[in-house]
Amino acid sequence: MTQEANDVHQLHQMTEEAQEELKGLGIEEGISTELADAGHWSEDNIVNLSPTDPEFLVATTKDWKQRKAINCAARWLSQCLVRSKLCVVVAHLCSVALKQHGMNGD
Repeated sequence: MTQEANDVHQLHQMTEEAQEELKGLGIEEGISTELADAGHWSEDNIVNLSPTDPEFLVATTKDWKQRKAINCAARWLSQCLVRSKLCVVVAHLCSVALKQHGMNGD
């Protein structure tokens, strides 16, 4: 238990404590893979692993942030598509108008 705002500095300490708990229960096989949420993510937590550490699977971004980014990208793409369709329509209308006035748009 900690009063820290996030768990980024707790990942390795919690892993060591879990390993000790297993040994205390007579389970000699250590943890081989550990799953952690984005609160544990930091480059240091992954880069500074020792060969005896388990494989860490750590979310790099909170789920709500990923959804927000996807929604922003979808809105932006939608606006681009609307604009590009509008540009195609305007270009077509200009082409029709030029042809009607005997001018070739080529």
